[in-house]
Amino acid sequence: MPGLKSREIALRTALNRTELNRFLWGEGKDSWGLYERNWRWHHSGVETRPLFAANLRGNESQAIQTGGAQRAPVRGICAILASISEIEAIRQIRRLDTLAVDKAFSEEEYAMLPEVLQIELVRRLEELKANSASPQERSKSGGLPLSVSIPLAITAIAIAIKLISTLAK
Repeated sequence: MPGLKSREIALRTALNRTELNRFLWGEGKDSWGLYERNWRWHHSGVETRPLFAANLRGNESQAIQTGGAQRAPVRGICAILASISEIEAIRQIRRLDTLAVDKAFSEEEYAMLPEVLQIELVRRLEELKANSASPQERSKSGGLPLSVSIPLAITAIAIAIKLISTLAK
C-alpha cells in the first residue's frame, strides 16, 4: 500500500525499523525507485540503473544500428559523467563495476573531469579491489567475513522485496 510511513512498513513486514530506514534512505532511494513525500514512502515504478551498461558492450566509435536507422555513437563514461550534475555523477560512479572504472581511466576525457570525480573513481576502484580480496585478506583488513556478509546481502534483498510488494499494494 503506497503512502506508508516507515513505522507502518516495519510493523507490517516485521522488519527492524532502523535497518528499514537505512535501506529506504540509501539503496531504496538510489536504486529501487522509492521516494518519500511527507514522511510517506512511494514507489515511482522506475528502478534506476547505471547509465553506463550500454557503453561497455561495443566500440564507442561505431554507430549503433537500430531497426535500419543509425544512432549517434555511444559516448564514453567520462563524457557522460561530465555532462550530468556532480551529485548524480558521484552516485553513478559508486555503482560502477571494475570494468567500467578501468574503462573510465583509459579514456582521454578522464583528465578533463573535475578533480572530485577523478578522486571518486579512484575511491571506487580501491573499494572494488578491497571487495574482491580473498576472505583471509579481508579479515586481516577489518572487512566483514563471508559468514556475515552473505546473510546481510540476503537480508537486504528480502527487505527490498517485502518493501516493494508492500508499497505496490
